[in-house]
Order: sequence, then structure tokens, then C-alpha cells
Amino acid sequence: MRSGCFGNVTEYGPTVRKFVSSARAHRRYEAYLFAETHTDVEAARSMEAEFDEVGIAAVASQAVATGRGGTTGGTLAGILKHHQSSTYRSWGAPGSTTSAINRVKCMAPSIRSRAAGLDFDQWTHNCLHFGGVDVVLIAAYFTPCVGMAGPNLRRMASIGAFLSMISDPWLMLADFNIAPTIMKESDWPDKMEGK
Repeated sequence: MRSGCFGNVTEYGPTVRKFVSSARAHRRYEAYLFAETHTDVEAARSMEAEFDEVGIAAVASQAVATGRGGTTGGTLAGILKHHQSSTYRSWGAPGSTTSAINRVKCMAPSIRSRAAGLDFDQWTHNCLHFGGVDVVLIAAYFTPCVGMAGPNLRRMASIGAFLSMISDPWLMLADFNIAPTIMKESDWPDKMEGK
């Protein structure tokens, strides 16, 4: 992969659409990972379709309602179609909080059955193929102000369970909303063999 981009976009709106269209037209990136898109189910589906129209295979997770009239989170992992791994298959994640739009991509049916029980809330992934290697790219959003507790702990456990099911190299880019010292003290990166 020559290049990719990650953005905490704060909202998937006209500015981000223009950036993606321009970047795709100029062949700037093979991979696009976004956090904090603030897209509901319908907007996330629309976002996936917009990426598809410009040759990017994208998987989005919806934002969640804050209970105060807004949303928080939402992610997208997109790969240029000709770089997307052909060994990964799309399938639904029954019981997932984002099952309507978040398609899990796993290498083998044995992984599919184990991954079906995972919660894909506020994270998504896609698989980039280059140089004979598949690399799993993960985009994630973590809840602010809770540190390594509650929804963030559940999210990390779900991502960790997924990573334990795959043998491919992986890269996770996220809006962690967690102080690096707290993250380090948790040993989560070490447990996931992350660097």
C-alpha cells in the first residue's frame, strides 16, 4: 500500500465528500478509515453507496444516539475495490447493534460462526490486499470520558476477540478518547500484540 488516510471527521458532510471525491480522482489513497462520522443507519448506507460509486468498497457502522438529540461515533473502513482482498467474504452479523449495515468480512466460514456473536458497535474493518498479503484495517471510535470502562472495555474485548480469530497482520486507527497513560496501564495493546 502506498498510502491511506485516517480522519476523525466529526461529521460526514459536504467537506468530507469533496475530499474523498478529490482524493479518489487523483488516486491519492488505497485505504480510507474514518471515525466519528455521526451517521445514522440510513446515512451510513448512503455513505457506503457514495464510496462504492467512486470505486471504494466501504463498510460503515452507525453512530449511536446520545439521548440529547444528537449522535456520537460512527466509523467507516474503505478500500479501493481493486485492492480489496478477494479472500474475504461479506456477511451479516446477527445480533450486532449495527447488523443492518456493518458487514463482517472474515477469511473462512469457521471464523464467521465464531465472529457472529461479537458486538461490532462503533468499529468496523475491511481487508486490503497488496504484495500477496492481506492486511486487516480497523476503524474504531471509543466513548469519551469513560476511560477503560463500560462501553470502551466491551469494545476492546470485542475487537480483541476478533483479532484472536484472524492470522493476518492488522492495523487499527481510532479516535480512542482515552489518555495514552491509561491505555498503556490497561495492557490492552500488549494483550493484542499491538505495537
